[in-house]
Amino acid sequence: GYLLVILLLMIIIGYSLFNLSRMTRTIDALVNSDQQAVDLEKQMRDALLSRARNFEKYRVTNDPAFLDLSRTSRSDFLDTHRRLVSKLGTLRERDLGQRALTLYRGYDALLEEETRSFDQGIAFPADPGAGAKLAEEISGTLASLTDLQQRRIVATIQGLRARAGRAAVMVRVLLVLSLLAAAAVALAVTRGIHRPLRQINAMTTIVAGGDFSRQIDLASPPELADLARSFNRMSAELKQLDEMKSGFISHVSHELRTPLASIAEADSLL
Repeated sequence: GYLLVILLLMIIIGYSLFNLSRMTRTIDALVNSDQQAVDLEKQMRDALLSRARNFEKYRVTNDPAFLDLSRTSRSDFLDTHRRLVSKLGTLRERDLGQRALTLYRGYDALLEEETRSFDQGIAFPADPGAGAKLAEEISGTLASLTDLQQRRIVATIQGLRARAGRAAVMVRVLLVLSLLAAAAVALAVTRGIHRPLRQINAMTTIVAGGDFSRQIDLASPPELADLARSFNRMSAELKQLDEMKSGFISHVSHELRTPLASIAEADSLL
């Protein structure tokens, strides 16, 4: 009985630790992958915006420093994209990531072509709005990618909540079972002690009435079995004492009756 209760408690602890470990791994993956992917996508949008702004300043001022800043932002975008690729989990996310890269390469080629036009003295590109359209399309693609990532994060969090709820229900069920098992064990132990005690009590009454021939036969629990054996030894010793007492009284009565009979016989002869 005790082993059953201990086993149930061990199951509760093991199940709780197992679910805690699973949730910890999921949270680690959420923090180390999904959330980092969202952060990288934001960095890519910032790099795209920085590229566009610095190139616009270069276009207005023709200052090479702004062109260098714009190209630095390009390197930041490409480096961030390389880091992002390993964190894209689904096929749809990888497709969007590749699309953003392809669009950005087209956008970068357009800006470099415009730079060469400036170097050749051409003030405006053939299609002034082409770069802005590409930048807007890249930003929209990154926004879609971020939306996918955020939805996956929300789904993961909801899954964690559902798992935690199921784990809580299971722990409650196992706890109730443990309490019921403990109550059953306590009842069995109580009955196992109460019944032998009643037998010992009844036997005590019999022995007190002078009947030393009865014996108590108890095998368990061990403590009460020892008590029963001690009681049986006491009863046997009392029986011996009673037999000795009866023999002594019989012998004394016999010895007293013999002289009295002799005296009475002598008296009758006189």
